[in-house]
Amino acid sequence: MSYGVFVKATENAPIDLLEKYEIPTSPIIYRGSESHQDVAKRFVNEVTEIARRVQDLLKTNKPIIMTEEEQIAHVSKSTCNLCACNFSIKNQKVADHCHLSGKFRQTLCNTCNLKLQKPNFVPCFLHNLSNYDAHFIVTELGNDTKSISVIPNSEEKYISFSKHVTNNFSIRFIDSCRFMASKLSTLAENLLTPGFEKFRETAKSFVPKDMDLVTRKGVYPYEFTDSWDKLEETILPRKEDFYSTLTEEHIDDEEYEHAVTVWNHFKCKTLGEYSDLYLKIDVLLLADVFENFRDMCISTYNLDPVYYFTAPGFSFDCMLKYTKVKLELLSDFDTHLFFENSIRGGLTQASMRYAKANNEKIQDY
Repeated sequence: MSYGVFVKATENAPIDLLEKYEIPTSPIIYRGSESHQDVAKRFVNEVTEIARRVQDLLKTNKPIIMTEEEQIAHVSKSTCNLCACNFSIKNQKVADHCHLSGKFRQTLCNTCNLKLQKPNFVPCFLHNLSNYDAHFIVTELGNDTKSISVIPNSEEKYISFSKHVTNNFSIRFIDSCRFMASKLSTLAENLLTPGFEKFRETAKSFVPKDMDLVTRKGVYPYEFTDSWDKLEETILPRKEDFYSTLTEEHIDDEEYEHAVTVWNHFKCKTLGEYSDLYLKIDVLLLADVFENFRDMCISTYNLDPVYYFTAPGFSFDCMLKYTKVKLELLSDFDTHLFFENSIRGGLTQASMRYAKANNEKIQDY
């Protein structure tokens, strides 16, 4: 019925460069209508077009610009910032910089610097993608001749899938739930502080007096909105209309009061406007949640989770980096077959057996 997209650009990307390549810097909210019901198709077209622009932007290569302080820090550095090795004649010191802005980033050895490459994909994160949104998106991915790659979990669920926008660049759809397996409302609640410092992206789209209302997940009558006409209603639905048959629960008084407050505060004229606001808040909350998660991962392990598909894959690399273990490749064919034949699937659990006796000496015989 509608979709929301928010593009998070790197902090070093100059605003004029984003404007040149028409990279959106504020949330995109699109709501369908009776005459425009192809929302999923429009979403796929929107994000693939953004991915093409990002690919063009990444071709920018500005020369390095170093301040006097950065030059002094670079000269005095004796180890690589990534692999921590000492510099030598064979592996010399190199100044790494952002090719978009020209700003100095870090001091690396030549080996690590050569390994740094421009990304060949744009990650697109959706919360609970595997269980819900993927079904709408996948059916629209084949709208051209560009290839599609899928990492399936089952016939109906996917860990990730990618859509090539050019021969060597793609957009990768990833489920943020595979990194943070909690509801968005819980994740947003974990970021709350008195000054809302962790809601950086949300704060850019709302004024300070709005922050109390937009730093928590909103309330929406999903099942009530079963037709396009409902979006034109000019009053907020009754509390009973927020009932969910999926959870078999009503919202409580506090949640409904929050919905009323949001409706009045933002002067929503129709349920459609309330829906757009709800979606905008959702998209920004997910951006803030994942950006804070990235900050923690990068500061702790110096690894960025956007280059991974799941938390287990990310944590495995963290383990390898922390322990400095180098895994030996299997070169013996018999050993490879042994491991391959040892793979087992299905449910694994440890449970306590339960038995109830039907004995004449017990009370409920």
